[in-house]
Amino acid sequence: MQCHGSETSLLDCPLQQTNQNYFCSSRGNSGVECSAPCTYGSVTLLDYTGTPTNRSTGTVGLCIGGMWTVVCDYSWSFRAASVACRSLHGHSGHGAIPLLSQGVVSYAGVFSIGGFSCQGNERSLLTCGYLNVSCTDRQYAGVICKRTSRPVCNHGSLRLVNGSSNYTGRLEVCINGQWGTVCSDQWNSVNARIACRQMGFPGGRAQSTTRYGPGVGSIFLSNVVCYGHERSLLNCYSQTRHTCTHSQDIGINCEAPCQSGEVVLVKSDGSPSNDGVGMIRVCQAGERGTICDDGHWDYPDAAVVCKQVGYSPFGALPRYGLKLGASYNVTPVLSRVECLGNESSIRQCRKSSAIHSNCNEYVGVECYGSQTPPSNCTHGDVRLMGGSQMEGRLELCINNMWGTVCDDFFDVRDARVTCRKLGNQLGMTLTGAPSSVPYGAGSGPIFLDNMGCNGNENDLLNCYSNQPGLHNCQHFEDVGITCTPMS
Repeated sequence: MQCHGSETSLLDCPLQQTNQNYFCSSRGNSGVECSAPCTYGSVTLLDYTGTPTNRSTGTVGLCIGGMWTVVCDYSWSFRAASVACRSLHGHSGHGAIPLLSQGVVSYAGVFSIGGFSCQGNERSLLTCGYLNVSCTDRQYAGVICKRTSRPVCNHGSLRLVNGSSNYTGRLEVCINGQWGTVCSDQWNSVNARIACRQMGFPGGRAQSTTRYGPGVGSIFLSNVVCYGHERSLLNCYSQTRHTCTHSQDIGINCEAPCQSGEVVLVKSDGSPSNDGVGMIRVCQAGERGTICDDGHWDYPDAAVVCKQVGYSPFGALPRYGLKLGASYNVTPVLSRVECLGNESSIRQCRKSSAIHSNCNEYVGVECYGSQTPPSNCTHGDVRLMGGSQMEGRLELCINNMWGTVCDDFFDVRDARVTCRKLGNQLGMTLTGAPSSVPYGAGSGPIFLDNMGCNGNENDLLNCYSNQPGLHNCQHFEDVGITCTPMS
């Protein structure tokens, strides 16, 4: 017999053509085991061979036209899994887990239904909205059902367990009324931020899988991939089939709720910075975000931020063009910050919440210790030390602190700008050139390196240079200059 499976009678099946004669004894008779007709819309679970099983895990079999057929996994969801499990005798829909890419071999059912849009409270899959779709082997829907009697949480909600505060702990997710954990496979800070924001926190980052201990029960999600715009963890891509154990349960540290205007400094990976150097994250309308680098960030702005986060405003340096690591995503919330320098908080500065859509670089600061005293100077002033009034080691005042300038690429044009500035301070007209005479090593910060003045500027701070405070110099490289009166 060579039946295709769609025939209504064995006599309609073609026979194998052969020149050989076969003789069968009674032991060679064929037999079959038939399934009883099923009730329209009822559900069973099928094993890999397509046979109904009493297990709690399997491919979903749906009764259509008096026979069991499998359904496509297109848009197969947690809600649809809950409805399917509740249709099974002895099971509830609570904690039901959908499975995708199930395979059934040699199954003659009709594979033309899927795309179920269930709310979760339907009595049958066929009362959910669905589509006529087609699928092939290993594209069928499956479930893992539980025998839990009652729900204990709202589907999709999150909680943190075993942490020292309400914003740290092992992450647990509610699936169809039951709590379970999330596997750490592929987990990153973008996922943590989505989870924390869903729970009402400004942001967050991943923690060690062992810090908050293993969970119990189901591991609901694995290989979670969020892109940063999702409103719920269940809106992210994830897999429910996995090989994880509870030793891989993920923990997260969410940021504490913030008040508008609060500022913290972070490293490039989003973790807190404790040395006064880092990218700025500011709380705006209950959300922590960055300040867009739009060309307006300057020395007075840096001084205000350093003061606000507990460091000295004296010598505060702005940082530009900063980026967060690839695994950390955050939204810019402020731009065009313009401080005078005497404000106590960035909230008192002029600023804008209008963000350019292409903003992908942010600003930060470099601060000095809270006990750093001010120098007796005005921002932008220059002086010559270790020589005379007209020659010596060049020192520059930034935010009321003296520092030196490295001699890398420092040339006559940079010296002329310096001497012009010094002459204005002294009421003289001066020009100048770099000096080869050693004037001793300075102390304190090295503010500028790789100067590139064109010679027409009125101030060294208007010239090109490395970002303030970024250099590869030591104080024996402090530049010296000689100024001379112009005749």
